[in-house]
Amino acid sequence: MALVPVEQEEQPEVNKDVLRDYGLWEGWSQFYTSIPVGPDNSIELDTPAKPDPETMGFAYPLPPVAFAFRNERRFPPPTDDDMLREMYRLVQLGLTSNMYRSSQILAIIYEHINRNKRDSPGWQRAFFKAGGAQKLFQLWRRPE
Repeated sequence: MALVPVEQEEQPEVNKDVLRDYGLWEGWSQFYTSIPVGPDNSIELDTPAKPDPETMGFAYPLPPVAFAFRNERRFPPPTDDDMLREMYRLVQLGLTSNMYRSSQILAIIYEHINRNKRDSPGWQRAFFKAGGAQKLFQLWRRPE
């Protein structure tokens, strides 16, 4: 039994040329058939040929993976104690001192909570344990 190389249909070069003319990334032609470029204007692209999983086998291209889910071992989640320590420092020390504006401290807290899906519940728990809800009510009563 001889292995015969399967010829894969290449993506039309027309799509890449059109995107290159507009100064856009050519890789979008693999995922999109229409790209909006302004009000009531869009670039219509040819539909890329889907590779057959039966002939591709394990070489079948996978969709991109979100950065937060790539490698937990390389970027391990912070421990609950670390999150509580950081939130306590931000809520109790950062919001009470006049060294920084409270809007800047709240922006840092917001970034911690919304950084990624994996760590968000832990940051929210730490925010409540550090007394963040009470501090928010105090800030609403006494704005900058």
